[in-house]
Amino acid sequence: MPLEEPNEVPPLPPLPPPVAPPKLNADDVPLFHGVDLAALARETALKMIQGNEDDISTLKTDVRNLKDATPEIANEMPTAGPLPVPTEESDFSEQDHSFHFTPSSATVGDISDALLYYQGVKQTIDESSTVITGTGPWEITIGASHTHFYLEVDVGPTTPTFTLKSGTSFPDAASETRIYPILEFTEDDDTGSCIEHQQSDIHLDIPPQATDDSDFYKVLSVNTYNEIVWDYPRYNAG
Repeated sequence: MPLEEPNEVPPLPPLPPPVAPPKLNADDVPLFHGVDLAALARETALKMIQGNEDDISTLKTDVRNLKDATPEIANEMPTAGPLPVPTEESDFSEQDHSFHFTPSSATVGDISDALLYYQGVKQTIDESSTVITGTGPWEITIGASHTHFYLEVDVGPTTPTFTLKSGTSFPDAASETRIYPILEFTEDDDTGSCIEHQQSDIHLDIPPQATDDSDFYKVLSVNTYNEIVWDYPRYNAG
């Protein structure tokens, strides 16, 4: 039998226009989980305004306090000024270190005073030449036979001696002496050719020599036979 024609489906009705939500005043804001959002907003804004006013008031007070204290601070602050001008007595050159040489002419100059300690005791430095005068500071005169000035320490005697000497070179140390170069002049008629070899105080810890057969100064030592024996202290001179 023939199929029946399907009935036509009627078209869907048009959708209604969108409805805008109603406009609410601040007082019409509904409660959100029991909280009045409008009241909360007003309270928060009030706190912010009050907080800003407190901060501004505190800042104004700090500014007033700073203005009041400014004169005292200014009086306590050091004022800038020119740097002191060096003088001949106090300048930036090395004028005071031990054995410093200051020329006064082409052949004459001064060696500054220096300290010498032996066994921790301050000692006096003697001089043994007519070209060296004074007891510190010393005045020296250079020449063909006096271009090298040195300190000789002789610990051989019962009382050690410390002498400022001169010559044409620095001598080798003997068995009971030490030599400390002080000044050297490369030109015998030019104090400007000075070389300073010693620029500090001298501290000597050389053991004293025994003067009799007592064992007071002996210490345990290793002799040439590799034996440990009591013997007098030895030191390297030079």
